[in-house]
Amino acid sequence: NSEFASLVLLPDTQSSVPYVNIYRSESSSGPWELLDEMPLQGQAVAYYDDLTADVNSMSYYYYTSITDSCGNEVLESDHMRTIFLEGEQSGQVNTLDWNAFEGWPDVVNAYELYRAVNDDGNLEAIALLDGSTHTYEDDILSVPGDFSLVRYIVRAQNDDNASMTSWSNEIFFEYTPNLYLPNAFRPGGQNPVFKPVGNFADFSDYRLEVYNRWGELIFFSDDFGQGWDGTFKGGDAPAGVYVCVLNYRSANGKTDTLKTSFVLIR
Repeated sequence: NSEFASLVLLPDTQSSVPYVNIYRSESSSGPWELLDEMPLQGQAVAYYDDLTADVNSMSYYYYTSITDSCGNEVLESDHMRTIFLEGEQSGQVNTLDWNAFEGWPDVVNAYELYRAVNDDGNLEAIALLDGSTHTYEDDILSVPGDFSLVRYIVRAQNDDNASMTSWSNEIFFEYTPNLYLPNAFRPGGQNPVFKPVGNFADFSDYRLEVYNRWGELIFFSDDFGQGWDGTFKGGDAPAGVYVCVLNYRSANGKTDTLKTSFVLIR
């Protein structure tokens, strides 16, 4: 989770212990902070959300203990460590690194890496790595379509106990849309239509407008694949300077506008 750490507890349902102590530390050697005394009501599974954990900055260590009727802590759980995922962007390659998950009786069998494109994209598994691997390089040239945001998350899994799983925080990389508008075009020439060129953009709310020298709108389109062919009202528009206004919404929700002049050559 990228907002808080969520813990799953498996209490002893036969025990009459009324509550469990939850401890947290930034180091395996402490110091340990008592986060809460969580009531137990005989449930087989209990959940605790640590809303104060800064999961996007570091990993944390946790353990639980129980207190007897005399107020003495008599039993302590295994210590566990959350997964902190971080990364570095270099051109078309995103390098991802994470720490090893700790805390299961058995070793981590594998880490599964998930990726999503843009804010509304679904997470898809892109790599299954053995439990000793804690880094991965993702070449996004293989990602189809246009995008301006790529998200990642890692899951630790235990093949011996499918119910045991741990997720990292989620990280993302933003890509500035690499768009440009030609400064000239010639109908029937090498650039037969006028339209933007580029990638890494989500063209929601896309609109291309072309104006003549008198400010008259002579062409518009909301289809990225459609450009202006140099005609107006069924005939050829005269050679000269025109103005283009391009509006689109990038995948991170930001609305952008590009405005420039270009030359129609006859």
